[in-house]
Amino acid sequence: MIKALLTASAISLGTMFLALPVQAIGLTFNWSFVASSTLPGPVTGTITGLQIGNNNGSGITATVTGTPTGAFVGTVFDTFRFTSSGGGNAFTVDAGGNVTFADALYTNVSGDSLTFGGGFGPQLIKSNFSAVFTDFAGQTAFTTAATAVPFEFAPNGAVVLLGGLWGAKKLRKKLSKKDSQ
Repeated sequence: MIKALLTASAISLGTMFLALPVQAIGLTFNWSFVASSTLPGPVTGTITGLQIGNNNGSGITATVTGTPTGAFVGTVFDTFRFTSSGGGNAFTVDAGGNVTFADALYTNVSGDSLTFGGGFGPQLIKSNFSAVFTDFAGQTAFTTAATAVPFEFAPNGAVVLLGGLWGAKKLRKKLSKKDSQ
């Protein structure tokens, strides 16, 4: 009875540690701006991969989720090109998780471009200029999105699980020797 209880406890504890969410690799934000160009209206999307502090632009992916005409919806921009200020800092996220600075140009495989802030203002432009959404005087707004995914694999939990199973096995052997005497 004790053996079964110890084994079940070790497995339950290990499973619990494996199911705990780990700290997110990157922060996710929703972004938006209101185009005031020939195709006016809201332009929205998500951006992932940002970290607290200064971000140089690499490892960040922006996806368009809405435009006034539906153009670009689902388009992914993951090739960082440059910042207009030239300081090497594309985004700054403060300790509270707020984007306080944005100045970056991204492109996709089709050559379309997405610009966040900087000297250009926010803009989303098709490579052949058939769709142009710009707000030269405005700023991109960022709002926090979900940051942790439940049931991510937690490497430290695997170590605890293995240690618990090893300990349960040792204790089981010890108890079985005691029972046989």
